[in-house]
Amino acid sequence: MVLKALEHKNTQLILEILFDRLYTLRNQLMHGGATWNGKVNRSQVTDGQLIISFLIPNFLEIMMNNQNEDWGKLNFPVVKN
Repeated sequence: MVLKALEHKNTQLILEILFDRLYTLRNQLMHGGATWNGKVNRSQVTDGQLIISFLIPNFLEIMMNNQNEDWGKLNFPVVKN
């Protein structure tokens, strides 16, 4: 599926798959499938960290350079007391 997406330059599908896999990795970390200094899933944790450390600064730069863009509703809107 990913190879076809790459072949067709389907960026949206590639990102959907990537984020789905990062979410799975997050769940493993949060729910004990991969633990601090554990040997299980270590290479996936390292790869995930490298991907996120590359993406986040780029996403922030894109958003800061396009402040007037409508980014849609917040998934977690600010709660007012």
